[in-house]
Amino acid sequence: MTTRITVRTDGLVGTLFTPDDIPAPGVVLLGGSGGGLHERDAELLSQHGFSVLALAYFGLPGVPEHLIDVPLEYFGTALAFMAEHESVRGKRSAVMGGSFGGVAALLIGSTYPEKVSAVVSIAGGGILPQGIDGNGDFLHMLSTEVAPFTWRGEPLPFIANPVTPEMRRQLQNGEPVALRPAFEQGMRDGDRLHAATIAVERIQGPALLISAGDDRQFPAEAMSDIALRRLRDGRHLRFPEAGHGICVPPDRPMTETAEDGPGVRLALGGTPEATVAAQHAAWQAVVDFLGQNRTSI
Repeated sequence: MTTRITVRTDGLVGTLFTPDDIPAPGVVLLGGSGGGLHERDAELLSQHGFSVLALAYFGLPGVPEHLIDVPLEYFGTALAFMAEHESVRGKRSAVMGGSFGGVAALLIGSTYPEKVSAVVSIAGGGILPQGIDGNGDFLHMLSTEVAPFTWRGEPLPFIANPVTPEMRRQLQNGEPVALRPAFEQGMRDGDRLHAATIAVERIQGPALLISAGDDRQFPAEAMSDIALRRLRDGRHLRFPEAGHGICVPPDRPMTETAEDGPGVRLALGGTPEATVAAQHAAWQAVVDFLGQNRTSI
């Protein structure tokens, strides 16, 4: 049984789910490039004995409309809220996210090491990609270079996601589009890659990285390996045959390897069977990881 609390204080847009036995270890849960609140995932995690804040950082009233220039200070406010809330034990919370939220989780952990106890990055990694300008069609979104986050008013460096000929062909033919080649192309720019690499070595706690080998959206395995080499206390869990659908808990049916995007179908990769199996294993690994680190949370 969980309690649901709407959070609209200090500019935050979120929903806090608390277990019966409080205070409990705190977790801030972030969604990916779709924005909004991932309340369902937060509620499921709360049932394992955590006070979980599903936090929106764009895509809802009260936060930026698009993934552009989101101030990192916003996440500092969320961590401060958790540190003072009666349902949360201790002054530090874990941060967890999938896809772009997994990248953000590592970035937040490196920005607020004194406030973050542990980090979970699922299908994310240690490189900051460009943001998403939703004011146009899909090609416009991919072709427009915008910073996803700012710090102290300045945009953070990011890698560009250039549209490849194969992606244009997929769009023209109405096929599911794989975004991974755009990220891989952007990562070939050594100077920008260096600037966009997150300083995860600043994180003062353990980090769990989870990736899918056949992810067609993010090169999450390579991006996670970059983070792993810099982390002081990191573990990388890999699922070679799974796709990007590994981001979500195993509480919903999965029968396809593509999903609806902004005017297109997006290729996720993997097979439904391999991805569902990976979802189950990854979710259990996350629950175990957070449970093992309860004393530091």
